[in-house]
Amino acid sequence: MSGDPVFGFNSEDADALIRMIPSSGLGGPSGVHPGVPGYGDPWTLIGVVATGGITARSGTTPGTGTVNVYWVNDSGTLAHYNSQTITAYNLSSAAIVAGKYVMCKRDYISWKWFVDFEDC
Repeated sequence: MSGDPVFGFNSEDADALIRMIPSSGLGGPSGVHPGVPGYGDPWTLIGVVATGGITARSGTTPGTGTVNVYWVNDSGTLAHYNSQTITAYNLSSAAIVAGKYVMCKRDYISWKWFVDFEDC
């Protein structure tokens, strides 16, 4: 049945498997629309920086921190999505404080999340 869990197969395994699918040259596997998340395309998400903030980049080491994943719900308001969080990397030389709204993009090669911009 679709949607049943496969025991012993986690989301990291799924990400690795997806990255092995041959590309159509459009960022996704052959026959899959390039806009479908999870098929080699960079994803974008809305987030709010969690307690502790995101540290600044130091030399060639990106800063890191936790971001709460948000979405615009059916009422048209921003809401925390199923209590999900991600680890996000910061390429800026400035730290990002907790509570800031950010957009994050997923890198195609490393599959890591990077802060694209923050709320001013």
